[in-house]
Amino acid sequence: MKDKGSAQIHGQIFEYKFCALAYLRATNMGYKFKLASNKSELGAFDDIVVEYLDGNSSKKHIFVQLKSKLNKHITMSELKSKN
Repeated sequence: MKDKGSAQIHGQIFEYKFCALAYLRATNMGYKFKLASNKSELGAFDDIVVEYLDGNSSKKHIFVQLKSKLNKHITMSELKSKN
């Protein structure tokens, strides 16, 4: 049986591992980048934020909302929501 707070710890560990993956990929691609986590002013897609310069020195962003639960689906209407 899981402790009541263990799901939150699992979520944090999942987030740390995703940050490590994003860091490694951006580094391996040779990008100049910034990596942030839990940017509250960004709303739903605040869990992981990557800002990088592409090959043409154009600033690009990736915003990620992580879900660590199995069989949890995000619908298209949720993705398109202004919230």
